[in-house]
Amino acid sequence: MLRPGGHLLISTPNVVRAENLQAIIEGRNINDRYHGNGIYGRHNREFTRGEVEALVTACGFDVVRSETREVYGGPRDVPPGREDTIFVLARSTGQPRVACPPTSTS
Repeated sequence: MLRPGGHLLISTPNVVRAENLQAIIEGRNINDRYHGNGIYGRHNREFTRGEVEALVTACGFDVVRSETREVYGGPRDVPPGREDTIFVLARSTGQPRVACPPTSTS
């Protein structure tokens, strides 16, 4: 719970990170392999930075700052936006709501 004006910081894997794009080019699957931990041992969905921003906005937050960073020691020459982790700092605007962002038609 956040009071109005409180801040929320989200970090999540970036589905469009350079490592994933390279795997797709090489014909490899970017999804986690199956293993004995079921749904608790893997991410069920990874997001783009725009998707995280749209989600927090739909839920009643204003995005204060949004960026990607290389957290896990990948290559240093990764193009902007292709780093491995998304960070979104958002500010509560009042009454929280459970919502989904509008579906894109493109």
